[in-house]
Formats: sequence, C-alpha cells, structure tokens
Amino acid sequence: MAKFSNWISSRKGSWILDCFLLLALQVLVLQVLGMLTNPTPLGDDVLVHIQKIIDLSRNFFQFQWDPRSFDGYMPSTGYAWASYGPPAIFVFLGLDPIAVFHATFLVYFLSIGPSAYYFARCVGAHRIVSLAVSVPVWSSVGCWGYIAGGAYSRVFTLPFVFTALALTFRYAQLQNDGRSSRTIYWLLHSAMHNYKMMADLLALSTGFCWRSGS
Repeated sequence: MAKFSNWISSRKGSWILDCFLLLALQVLVLQVLGMLTNPTPLGDDVLVHIQKIIDLSRNFFQFQWDPRSFDGYMPSTGYAWASYGPPAIFVFLGLDPIAVFHATFLVYFLSIGPSAYYFARCVGAHRIVSLAVSVPVWSSVGCWGYIAGGAYSRVFTLPFVFTALALTFRYAQLQNDGRSSRTIYWLLHSAMHNYKMMADLLALSTGFCWRSGS
C-alpha cells in the first residue's frame, strides 16, 4: 500500500509508462467501438476534408494556385497544416486517401491523451491526477460529436492545443527564472500554427514570451 500511495502522489516517475497506459486504454476503447480497424469515415464534413487532402496531393507544389484546396482562403490562415499536409504527402505517394485519413485520425486521436497528460504534469499535477484528467479529455471527443459529425479537423488539432499550453507554461517559468529557451519557443510557435482552436489566446501568449525573452 505504501508503494501504491507513493505512486499516486508522485510528481515524478516514468512518463513513458503512464503514456503507454493511456494509449492502451484509448486503443481498447476504439476497438470496442469498432473504429480501430474500420476505415469508414463518419459524418458529412469528412468528405470535404478528404477532398482537400486529395486536391493538395495533386497540386502539392502549386497548392496556392488551387482555389478548391482552401476554399479561396489564404493557406496559412484558418487551416491546420497538420490536418492536411502529412496526409497529402502519403496520398501523393500513391496510398489510398481513405486509408491515409483513417491512419491520420488514429495518430492524432491517440495523441490527445498523452498531450493532456503532458500539460497536467507540466503545471505540477500528481501522476494520478494527470492520468485522471487525460481520460475525460480524449473521451469527451465523442460527447462533443466531433467524430460522428465529421469534424475530424478538431480532433486532429486537439493534441497541439494541450502541447502549446504546456510549452507556454514552461516558457513562462523560464522567463520568471530569468532564463530562456529558443527550442521551447520554436516548438511552441510550431504547435500554435498547427491548429485553429484557441489561436488568439496562444498568439498573445507567444507574443508575451517573445517580448519577455528579447
């Protein structure tokens, strides 16, 4: 009991083991729901996302000239590159678009739990608290209807939200200690530009961190 109590209250320990437990639980849930190996996409919006990936793969080197790829918007505004860029590369190489899209969904969905865990640990939560917080974060995706409604782009970008928040906290800590880290700053900057949710908040956070470090 003493060892178990120490594990629960520990602020340290194996991040790899904890993330493995989260991944195993997420894989189990997907298998029970029949979504782990079934590549059939859900919802109506998914057809738009898959078509964007196909369009981007066909005009990979001239994507800015294709008005359909981004519905007439600037490619750098309003769209998460992680949702379309990597999948388009694999489709460009000849892989099936639906299979690629399903694999992309699995990668990003399975990343939600560990990213939420990473954020909780960064702000100083105990291991058991970090694990407990991570479960409703990734399981609530179904409650929000993101997958059933076809809003896969939101699922794809959620891991970047928690990663960016965690990196913002870490960078702010360094600034308070009179230190800075270009690595954390650019990782934060990259995470911020790979999603569209909470972009305004993180833009302000990044700008503050940059001014503080300069």
